[in-house]
Amino acid sequence: MNVVAKPCPVGARGVDSLAFSRSGTAEQARALKAAGVDFVALYLGVASKALNDTCLSAGLQTCGVTLADQFDGARAVSQMQALGMPAGTCAFVDVEGPSICAMSSTDLIAKINAWADVVNVNYVAGIYVGEPQPLTSDELTALKVVRYWRAPSRIVDRRGQLAEPSPGWCVVQAWPSVTCEGVLVDFDFVYADHKGRLPLMATAEG
Repeated sequence: MNVVAKPCPVGARGVDSLAFSRSGTAEQARALKAAGVDFVALYLGVASKALNDTCLSAGLQTCGVTLADQFDGARAVSQMQALGMPAGTCAFVDVEGPSICAMSSTDLIAKINAWADVVNVNYVAGIYVGEPQPLTSDELTALKVVRYWRAPSRIVDRRGQLAEPSPGWCVVQAWPSVTCEGVLVDFDFVYADHKGRLPLMATAEG
């Protein structure tokens, strides 16, 4: 199977699911595709190469996302490679939760940028912007990530202001989590951001 990184088109419908990343099956992958799902975001350090291959064989595109509070860029690259994700695929760092909010903004920005510096060498560094979110709109915009994925809730920063990076979002998560084909998932939808950028995902050819 030849696997390349390709843009995921506007309007594509995807899922992210920790349960599926842990124990998804070929039957479930095929059922998700038949139900109109176009891509799956797989959790790094949780999903296996066999599962990524299963998703690709079912006609799904895939990308990687870290668990929350994981800022080891070299590990993320190694995990993407272990999944068989081709160069140029998006890898998202999950930035949300109490431990994130306990950090100073200076420390958090440094961690995200150091992560992105390493990931961007081979992949496309993105960020999942969760709620609560300590970073302001300007701070999010200045990060070294190049794709933004929005959580479903209203995202406010440490000052109580709306947190919106100026490039906008290329993936937006829906609320609430639902069961689809026997799998608990969050649905996600693809947009072009204000720079016309789309998420880049592993895609099987031939």
